[in-house]
Amino acid sequence: MPETTPTTHATDGAAILTRVAAELEATARKLWARAEAEGPLCATYTFAQDLHLTADYAAGLIPPEAEHQPQVEPVAAAGDLLTVVTEAESLLRSVPIEALPPGSSQLVVRLADLARQARG
Repeated sequence: MPETTPTTHATDGAAILTRVAAELEATARKLWARAEAEGPLCATYTFAQDLHLTADYAAGLIPPEAEHQPQVEPVAAAGDLLTVVTEAESLLRSVPIEALPPGSSQLVVRLADLARQARG
C-alpha cells in the first residue's frame, strides 16, 4: 500500500476563513458609510448589518492558533455586493468542508442568503 502524505487543508481552511471574514467586514464598513446617508430604515442599512454579522460569524470560526491576519480592501465597489458575497462563497468552496471548522456550513448558508438578498 503506498504511503500518503497528510495535506494541510486545516491551515488552508483557516486562511480562507480569515480572508472571507476580512473581505466581508471591509465591505460592510464601506456599506455602513453609504447607509448613514440613506438612513437607518433603508435596505442598505439592513444589508450592511447582515454582512457585518456574517463577517463576525466567520471571524469566530477562525482557530485561535491561525496566523493569518490579512489587511483586505473590499473586493468590489459597494454597489456590487453580489460579487463580494459570491466570491466569499467561492473561496469557502475552494477547500473541502472537512478543512473548515465546525459551523462553516452555516456560514455557507448565510452567504447564500446574502446573495439572494443582494439579487433583490
